Amino acid sequence: METRITEKENGYLIEVHTSREVAIAVQSDNGERIYLPGEGGSDSTYYSEDPTFLAEKENAYAVLHSERPQNVEIIN
Repeated sequence: METRITEKENGYLIEVHTSREVAIAVQSDNGERIYLPGEGGSDSTYYSEDPTFLAEKENAYAVLHSERPQNVEIIN
């Protein structure tokens, strides 16, 4: 399992390359967010009424996080 974080113009792209279904917990200045695996294109997160599901790619999951992550934990 490999995690990549890439700074983008509108946030930080967090990609987890794995063949397993995972969730991602991200800690940043405004607290923790947990992104769950789900239907591609759905916008939804664990701690809000409108969570953001991870986008599923070939052998990877990805999410665009709005703040610089201080810590990223993979939950499987």
